[in-house]
Amino acid sequence: MFAFRAWTLIGVNLLTAYAAPISVEDVQAERQQVTAAICLEKTRVIHEMAFYGSLLKRAVVQGISVVQNKLESLDLAIRIPSRAVTTDPLADKPNLSVHAAPARSYTTHSPSNQLKSYLNPKQLSHPEDFVLIADLPAGFNILTPLDPTQAPACLSSQELESYIHVRLDLKIEPGAYWRLLHTSSVTEEQLALLRYYDYLDTNAPKQPVTVYRCTEFAPR
Repeated sequence: MFAFRAWTLIGVNLLTAYAAPISVEDVQAERQQVTAAICLEKTRVIHEMAFYGSLLKRAVVQGISVVQNKLESLDLAIRIPSRAVTTDPLADKPNLSVHAAPARSYTTHSPSNQLKSYLNPKQLSHPEDFVLIADLPAGFNILTPLDPTQAPACLSSQELESYIHVRLDLKIEPGAYWRLLHTSSVTEEQLALLRYYDYLDTNAPKQPVTVYRCTEFAPR
């Protein structure tokens, strides 16, 4: 079971951070016309296919024409450059008087909390001990690099953060929409978001995106 209650990040509701092209009414219409048995068959085929982008897979993930027409009207050729992340290096020696407690931890491409970010390339177990004392009152981020991920190139910065959270933090795999459409595990707003991302994963050009494990230390 996915932790769907955790679909918020840095105090921002991922489902209302931007206007997704698929509405709750679209999800309801698709549920009425695509039976649970067909959804089960779609899920089976999707999991058996080891690659994206094939004509067969695109046919499998298609739904009713009203939803499909909305998705196909999107301009997927737009490529939005990834935002540059400004970071400071950690100090060479630890400051034993830090005693900072993390507020939250999540995966991100670029933190939006406006705190200073320190890069932890050596993946130190307690990198907060190497933060400048002067930065402690205002709070700070520790960014530990992870392996780059492939994400749809047309996503805005807010959409990209939501996509990373859904795919990497919550580990919701592409194609989960059809498996969940006839369940009560998720809200219709969440289903709309999954439908959108599933379409992009199958049809949109991808680009490599740098991601970090961000550990946020709140202001004192």
